[in-house]
Amino acid sequence: MKPNQRIVALWAVALLQLGATLSITAAPAASTPAPAKDWTDEIRQPSPDVTLGADLRIRDEYLSNTSMGMAGSASLTNQIRIRSRFWTGVKLCDTVSLNGRLTSEMRQFTHPPKGADGKIGASGGYRIGRFDYDEIIADSLTVKWTKMFGEPLTLTAGRQDIILGNGWIVCDGTPRDGSRTLFFDAARFNWDHAASKTVFDLVLMNNSAAPDRFIAPLEARDFRQYLSEQNEQGVVLYATNKSIAKTQLDGYFVYKHDQPVYAFASTGAARFPTSAGEIYAPGARIVTDINANWRARAEAAVEFGHKNSQDLRAYGFNSQLLYSLKDDLNNRLRLGYECLSGDDAGTARKNERWDPLWGRWPQVSELLIYNPTVGPRPFEWGNFQRINIGYSASPCKKAEFSMDYNAFFALEKEPVRGTLTSGNQRGQLFSAMVEYTYNRHVRGHLRAEYFWPGDYYDRLPAILDRGVQTFLRAEIYLTF
Repeated sequence: MKPNQRIVALWAVALLQLGATLSITAAPAASTPAPAKDWTDEIRQPSPDVTLGADLRIRDEYLSNTSMGMAGSASLTNQIRIRSRFWTGVKLCDTVSLNGRLTSEMRQFTHPPKGADGKIGASGGYRIGRFDYDEIIADSLTVKWTKMFGEPLTLTAGRQDIILGNGWIVCDGTPRDGSRTLFFDAARFNWDHAASKTVFDLVLMNNSAAPDRFIAPLEARDFRQYLSEQNEQGVVLYATNKSIAKTQLDGYFVYKHDQPVYAFASTGAARFPTSAGEIYAPGARIVTDINANWRARAEAAVEFGHKNSQDLRAYGFNSQLLYSLKDDLNNRLRLGYECLSGDDAGTARKNERWDPLWGRWPQVSELLIYNPTVGPRPFEWGNFQRINIGYSASPCKKAEFSMDYNAFFALEKEPVRGTLTSGNQRGQLFSAMVEYTYNRHVRGHLRAEYFWPGDYYDRLPAILDRGVQTFLRAEIYLTF
């Protein structure tokens, strides 16, 4: 059976089996006013002050030519990823609680085949035919204090997930471990000023490239578990205002300080570039319902400061216009435009390339994060204009279908692998996804992406394969 056929078969069979097993906990009919409690509710909350939870995510991912034929990289990869998480919360009093979560993700590579040394990949880091059992890491450990001093002020201190706005610049504090974790080591103050209909967030961050700087993982493994290429400190001031009807206005100011860390020196593998310097980024965002059918959002920011001994002068803009037909299928059409500045090769003392800050996650594509020409490091979006046309619908209440077309155009002829690029057409991306929610405990999806490189790559070394790139994923997600 071919890898992509096996993905579909795995997803379909497992979803049916797991759905049948957990069908006793299916959500009630729409006419029922509230979900009926079952035995899992009693386990999740054994007492009024204690909550428990767990989830399991199973993914089978197939990638073809995403490395564009670069030396030491396989043209075809297939991996199974299994992430498990367990969390608990303890309420100490009416206003103070403790929360923690443990996470582990193991992988099995089923392609490419192992070499003569019995290992896979250029680094020889993974074995075929068995699961690579990874470390267990605490990706959440917080103290939460609400109504501080009797005011509408909340403090959340410790390891936590933070997503501001659409996550365009603040979402993922651990980009190098993919979707295993997202956390920040931070203190977040949230003040709800009801009189002005404004919520203020002040976030103080101190993230480490190494996973054991503050809380040591159990069963720590090799270099691929490093969370970033540098230690990062930052301050984010974010304000959300809803004083205008059907409109949300956000304003923010971000400061980020990077300290390089050579995390991969001991492995013998090629090092990813690190970042050093200080970045300042003011920005604004608006989301508004124009009428019952139309919704628009736009966000813009500028960046200045110093990065890798150069003056940083960059800008970014992200927008979307959504039209909802409000029909039985919930048909929706969207048009988007994004522009992220690129580095002008003619200005040696300046760096004009957009820095995604803490936005290094698959905002646009799961496939392009593996493309070595998108940016200096994985997820490091920049130097493109992107036009998006998308469509979504719900064939039934439990299913969601979406597809998107993205066209990418370069703003600058940035050097890639030491060579200046040619044209400005970076490529075209088509993606489609089907999501299905069986009940409140079981859901899954199928996702496919295809990328056609453009003439941007015409002058690059012959080693680069400009053929179509493919990403396929099947996922099952179980929540307890």
